Amino acid sequence: MKKRFIIILAIILGWSFVKAQNPGGGDIGDPKYIFAKFDYSKDSIQQGYGIQFTDSSLGSVISWHWDFDDGTYATEQNPVHIFDAPGLYDVCLTVKVKSGDIIVEDVNCKKVSITDKGFNHLGGTVYADLFPVDTGVAYLFQVDEDNNMQPYDTSYFGFGGFYWFYQAEGGKYIVRVDIPETSTHINTYMPTYYGNKELWIDAPSIDFSTTDIKRDIQLLKADDLQYQNNNGFINGYIYYEDSETGENYAAEDITILLIDNENNSTTYKYSNENGVFEFNDINFGLYRVHAEVTGKETVPLFANISANNPETNNIDIIIKQTEVISLVDESEYEEQFTHFSIFPNPARDQVNIQLSADEIGVIKLEIYNMSGQLISTIEQMAYNGNNKYSVDVSKLRKGSYFINIHFNNKPSSRNKILIM
Repeated sequence: MKKRFIIILAIILGWSFVKAQNPGGGDIGDPKYIFAKFDYSKDSIQQGYGIQFTDSSLGSVISWHWDFDDGTYATEQNPVHIFDAPGLYDVCLTVKVKSGDIIVEDVNCKKVSITDKGFNHLGGTVYADLFPVDTGVAYLFQVDEDNNMQPYDTSYFGFGGFYWFYQAEGGKYIVRVDIPETSTHINTYMPTYYGNKELWIDAPSIDFSTTDIKRDIQLLKADDLQYQNNNGFINGYIYYEDSETGENYAAEDITILLIDNENNSTTYKYSNENGVFEFNDINFGLYRVHAEVTGKETVPLFANISANNPETNNIDIIIKQTEVISLVDESEYEEQFTHFSIFPNPARDQVNIQLSADEIGVIKLEIYNMSGQLISTIEQMAYNGNNKYSVDVSKLRKGSYFINIHFNNKPSSRNKILIM
């Protein structure tokens, strides 16, 4: 599970690219040839925005080239650089390393935030029950004044369970811990946020201005009772959508939660390098499939697994700029109405639903919030012909909601509404 982020998070957290000048020909891509490393801290002598950069590269380095992303450069090993103004800079260190007869050129870049605030350390111990975990990955997300969240740093930790973010600027953050597949706690404990919460929307923020290393996290237990060989099966694909080009690309290592009808997380999976995830041998029941992407509201998908319908296949989960939405093959939903509409949308006090049915039956309306929690359930009779229903939403908080509609116990429609 431990890896260098090269495609997505690397853009925020740091990346490395290795190019080898090999007399025998060919590029070297083996991870053992990743050499460039550096740390930074506020310089104690320089006033203003002075930063001490310290080279920690591996191997026999024969040259250094620093790009400070402000039009200036340096070639010494451990430069002190004074930035002219606050900002977020992509600082890159390029080293040339001699490895036998090969000269390897490696570039490592990090986001360096220059502010008037002080830099301090943030950390804590991650526990599974009474004992520290054996290994894990902690992610630090910065929360701005509008409660938007951006990836800030990553901490890989091992035996002892202590995570550590070095030289983070003062401000508000949330912390999430993932469990790598190499851990003995995989599938037994859930990925967990500081505050012992499962979803980012419920996680408390950490507001710190001095070094704080007591932000411990207790991993939540997964419910392992789902494995009873009922042959229930759910699979799908998760991907990022480029809002400018419309192109899609696979989202790797995204946490997919499987939450039962009582709001208990039964298990989870990480999407693979192709964005694929699947759950095997799960109990029959109603589940919501929830992709947990920190800082983005998630519209979950509901899967009703039963003896007559043991599989839900080909779920598409799309990570958009501000939200995560889930789609499923339209064959999962039956066109049971000749006419259907929900209005007004957005709504304030009342939502009206109109539909035309071809037979008498029972309409079941379920309203869920964006965390996938069931808010209310309404059942009404539907008659042959036109039917109209009014739903009181005056007591709901402002925001987005999701309405599931079933007719005679069969899923018929999913609709997103906005309450003003």
